[in-house]
Amino acid sequence: MSLPNELFDYFLIYLSPCDIVQSLNDINQRLNFLIYPFIHKIDVSTKKKSWINKYLSSICSLITTIKFNHSQLQILFPTLTTIDNQYPSLKSIIWNYQFGNNDYLCLSYLNIFRTRILSLSFNLIANDNDEIDNNYLALLLLHHDSLIEELIFKYKNTFAMMWFSLKPNTLKLNEHLKRLTIKLHHPHDLFLLIENLSQLEYLNVEICEIDKNIKYNYTSIRNKTTRLSPFLKELIIDSLDFTCNHLLLFLEQFQQSIELLTLNMSIDDQINGEILISTILSKISKLKQFQFIFRMTIHENININTGKKQKRRCLDVTKEDKKFQIELIEMQILSVEEISFFV
Repeated sequence: MSLPNELFDYFLIYLSPCDIVQSLNDINQRLNFLIYPFIHKIDVSTKKKSWINKYLSSICSLITTIKFNHSQLQILFPTLTTIDNQYPSLKSIIWNYQFGNNDYLCLSYLNIFRTRILSLSFNLIANDNDEIDNNYLALLLLHHDSLIEELIFKYKNTFAMMWFSLKPNTLKLNEHLKRLTIKLHHPHDLFLLIENLSQLEYLNVEICEIDKNIKYNYTSIRNKTTRLSPFLKELIIDSLDFTCNHLLLFLEQFQQSIELLTLNMSIDDQINGEILISTILSKISKLKQFQFIFRMTIHENININTGKKQKRRCLDVTKEDKKFQIELIEMQILSVEEISFFV
């Protein structure tokens, strides 16, 4: 090919890594050099075994990130002992993980991956409405000797009952994990988790429900300050049931580090502007962005800024000879660099 090197980028960006490997790999050394930036991250989840055996072997040593389906695990990694030699550059895995399909075999692979790669992302798959015991997955990957720095649990089945539950003293201090996306069963699972992640910088957590039968001492987190991460900059909490006191207690532990805060919560307690200013905005000194949605049931006419009862203020509107009353609600806009809200 007589094209100058600079022009290859303009058409290679329109091809998938698999197409590039199939069409251009191993034609000559010059092309191999030019296509590398476009093939070291590859998605083979839609490819058949014959394609993998024919084309992937020639670039295994170059791959830094690979995405695959559960059924392809042994095709891509035929033996546990040769993974390092087969994929010496591998740093990140995206795995469409199917529960109930060779779980014990998968654990053997995970034991290898957790000490050799830096990022592991799961697209978890289960039958809708099936309750899955997946705690073994979290406990293994959150273990103190795991070297993973980024761990992501996503769920392909919206209605599958999949979450992680923790018990006291099941985790030991993990000093490697920096970014975590996870779905927990109860609020106290969040408190148990956070006290064992001393280097965490990013946390995206969904909490499914509150278990009122569990007697957990939430305030004990104040005694664990030496184990809590001083680096947590971005926090995202999505919860169907979380008390205001527990939320504020949790935020209190990271008020010196949080810069980006997102809260999407159904909450029984009353939240108003004064509470947000006094408990969050005035306490978190480095806060740059605050986005929040609080879903509350209010049975009385309340001023959302003060939390006090107020008389209804209504505006009379006449339309097509009919008279309507529209209730007026006063709202105070809070001041930070960026703020979004919905109440």
